[in-house]
Amino acid sequence: MNLLPTIRWLIAPAILLPMLVAVLFGLMGLLSAIDDPAGEAVVRGIGIFVLAIWMVNIAALAIAVAVELTVRDEKSEE
Repeated sequence: MNLLPTIRWLIAPAILLPMLVAVLFGLMGLLSAIDDPAGEAVVRGIGIFVLAIWMVNIAALAIAVAVELTVRDEKSEE
């Protein structure tokens, strides 16, 4: 039983959802920092932006895993 197609369908949302959330969180962080530049919103905005960067890193890791699985699958077919 080849689980690779199933794993690919599980990896696709793992790639796309963190990227979407990272973009939304990044925008929220920047908007909250612009709204109140002298208060705690700056700290909250920076924290949300750092969280967004972390989520993009997770998405990059998922992309690397997907590429590795694809390469292994293509090598095994040869």
